[in-house]
Amino acid sequence: MESLNKNLEASLQGDELTKIGLDLSEIAIDQLLQDGLLKDLPIVNSIVALFKTGISIKDAFYIRKLLIFIGKIQEVPKEKRIKFLKEISNVIEEKNRLFEKILFTIDKLDESGKAVLLGKVFKHLIVGNITLIQYYKVSRVIEDMLLDEIKCFLYEYGYFEPNEEYREKNDYYFRLIDSNNLKSVLVKNYLYEVKHELLYREHTVGQKYKLEKKEYLTDLGKLFAELGTKSRDLLENPI
Repeated sequence: MESLNKNLEASLQGDELTKIGLDLSEIAIDQLLQDGLLKDLPIVNSIVALFKTGISIKDAFYIRKLLIFIGKIQEVPKEKRIKFLKEISNVIEEKNRLFEKILFTIDKLDESGKAVLLGKVFKHLIVGNITLIQYYKVSRVIEDMLLDEIKCFLYEYGYFEPNEEYREKNDYYFRLIDSNNLKSVLVKNYLYEVKHELLYREHTVGQKYKLEKKEYLTDLGKLFAELGTKSRDLLENPI
C-alpha cells in the first residue's frame, strides 16, 4: 500500500493528463494502456501491475475514475499542489490515511461522474477552502448518495438563483426535486435535519403545548451547498 500511496502522490504533483489533453469520456481505457499514453502516470502503472490476468471491466472502470479524479486535481496550479502535499507530508500517518481513503473511495464510486465531484471537492481542500475532516465528510456523502440525488440537492439548496435558461437546460433535475422525497435522503446523509419541539404556551384559559416542526440544513449540508455554488460546474452534466 505504501508504494501505491507514493505513486498517487507523484501523480497528483504531475501534469501528465493535462499535457495529453484526453477526453476520458470518449476513449477506452484498455486502448490507452495499449497505446502507452498513460505510461508516465505512476499510479496507473502500479495498479495495472496488480492485474495479473488482464484488465477486466471493473478494473478499467476503476482506472477511468482514478484518471478523472487526478485530471481534476492537475487543473490546480502545480505550485499549490506541491505546497499542499508538502504540508500534509509533515504528518506521515495522516498523509497515508488520506491517500488510502482516496483510493478506496474511488473504488466505491458507482458512477464516473462522482469522480468529477470528488476531484473538485479535493481541489477545494488543496487551496484551503475546506479542512481535511470536511473533505472526508463530503467525500462520504458523494460515495453514499446517488448522483441524481446530489445534483437535486445542489439545485435545490445551492446558494444561487437559477435563471429561466438555466432551469430549462436542467429541467430533468428540477422535475426530480418536485417528485422525489429528497429530504429523507438528505436526512439519512446528515445534510438536513427535521426536529419537532414541544413548545409551552401560556393562555388566560389554561396552559397549552404546541408541537412545532423545524427543518434546516446541517452544517455539513450548508458546506456542500456552498461548494456547489463555488464550483458551479459541479451542477453541469459530469463525464
